[in-house]
Amino acid sequence: LDIFPVGRIVFTDQSDDKKVGEVSGCTAQGKLLVKVAGHEGDEEAYDARTLRVASLPGGWTIYDTCYSLLSVKEDDKSVQSWSKCTVKGWSVPFDPDMIQIEFENSALANRLIADVRYGFEITICGENHPLVYYTGDMKEDDSLPHGDGKFAMDDGKTFVGSFSLGNISGKGTLRHSNGNDFLSGEWLDGWMTNGSKHHADGTLELRGAFEEGKFKPSLSKGDRVRTLSERTGIITFGPTSDTYCYKVKFLDDGTESDLLKEFELFKALLVMGDRVKHLDLNRVGTITYGPDREKEYKVTFEGNGEISPCAKGERLAEAAFAKGDRVVEAQNRCAIITYGPDSDLNYKVTYEDDQSVSGYCKGSALKGRPFAKGDIVKHRSRGRIGMISFGPDSDQDFKVTFDDDGSESGYVKADGLVEVAFRKGDFVYHGAEKRYGVIVYGPDRDFEYKVKYEDNATTSVYLKGTALRGGFAEEAERAACE
Repeated sequence: LDIFPVGRIVFTDQSDDKKVGEVSGCTAQGKLLVKVAGHEGDEEAYDARTLRVASLPGGWTIYDTCYSLLSVKEDDKSVQSWSKCTVKGWSVPFDPDMIQIEFENSALANRLIADVRYGFEITICGENHPLVYYTGDMKEDDSLPHGDGKFAMDDGKTFVGSFSLGNISGKGTLRHSNGNDFLSGEWLDGWMTNGSKHHADGTLELRGAFEEGKFKPSLSKGDRVRTLSERTGIITFGPTSDTYCYKVKFLDDGTESDLLKEFELFKALLVMGDRVKHLDLNRVGTITYGPDREKEYKVTFEGNGEISPCAKGERLAEAAFAKGDRVVEAQNRCAIITYGPDSDLNYKVTYEDDQSVSGYCKGSALKGRPFAKGDIVKHRSRGRIGMISFGPDSDQDFKVTFDDDGSESGYVKADGLVEVAFRKGDFVYHGAEKRYGVIVYGPDRDFEYKVKYEDNATTSVYLKGTALRGGFAEEAERAACE
């Protein structure tokens, strides 16, 4: 009784089905007697080690200042007015769902929450709830909740967030009395318009836009999406009516996913420089235009440099690798892609250990591998170009010998290096101008270059690496003869 005196409100255990009760005494054996709420007249004996002090419902604490709208009779008329009050503790007699508040108006001192369950109503998710008690910002005349605050409803729900002239508007979180799902996000006039729905343990269930309490799916069948594992595919099924789940057919190998929640997917927007397969023309190339206002793209095809007509993003499939890329295949053998991607997005690789050539394989069976000795890179922190002269070692560290003075860098991780397609002095072909030249500037911090053209010695404007490809002197000579 020294630890839990008579009258102390306690939880009888810490399990999911914990009971709330009031300590009433102790037994001869030293156990505490507890009057459990909902069991009138019954006392149960508990070991003190199984008890803990109960917290007030709704997350409120003693001495919290709050407001409640009371209906008071004046001159035989019922007048509603806000009354400032202070949380005193549990209700007397004890009720696990009620607290005791003391109003500043002495005539109403020690009135219980039960006495003020009528009055001001607030609309949330389409239902009207009497405002049992509120703490937070008010209008200057104390007439309405206005600003940041917290209130509890008569059914046990609590809301913490923003109010505007008595309505829930702005950011906030609504928690249910049973401790299960909760909603958190942006609210307007009592409805959440954009946010997330979580389980009690914080696990995310839904995220996105809501309309009058219902989730608004942003994806549909046929959408091109990317998963959290960074695989691209087309939605072939969904959304389901209750859980808003989808199935996706992956573009790399044609397999179909299990059901995926909407927050596990996001729309895959292609950008210039992406390597893709044109599904209608059955050819592979690089996006060189788009997306425009109509969300359309143009593709420059590999081989002959032809440019496709405008195509919607859903008619383009991402091609993960290109000829010459360094990869690691399924058996952890290092290789170079020497064929592909073809029209079926198949590849062949030449293994570095014995120079043998693989059979056809899908991009999903390959993964990119880090830099190797001899690669031309840019050192991120130093902003200098050079060649990898050491690595990777057992710690996956590299060293770079810089072009400008021949000095060698210290150890650096792969994420501290950026692969450089070209460097000063390289002979290149500028596809848009159909001209050959030599790089005389770059790459700079934006990875842009300038080219001095061979035909008239003029210098280009700033160019991205994607606008250039490796040129060959014999090609230039042949073009000049033609």
